[in-house]
Amino acid sequence: MTITTTPNITTTVEIPENLFTSLATFLNKQPHWSQDRVMTAALGMFLLNVGNCDRSICETYIAAFPVPSVSENLVGEPTMAALLQPPA
Repeated sequence: MTITTTPNITTTVEIPENLFTSLATFLNKQPHWSQDRVMTAALGMFLLNVGNCDRSICETYIAAFPVPSVSENLVGEPTMAALLQPPA
């Protein structure tokens, strides 16, 4: 597929208040995540779900998440398993 025109894309978007509040709460509790990282993961998942099978999209989506290990990855970020543990 060849794209002949460049669509008008902006990264400034309005989101519903409930999503904004949930995102703010998540980011306050998970300091190793950033707004950019969350948006990259969300957009990557959306594109994969609607059938974009481009390998680079899959790699970008996966790269948004910490590398799995026992409790943290090589750069000191908690893993998904550690993040999913209920609070003490």
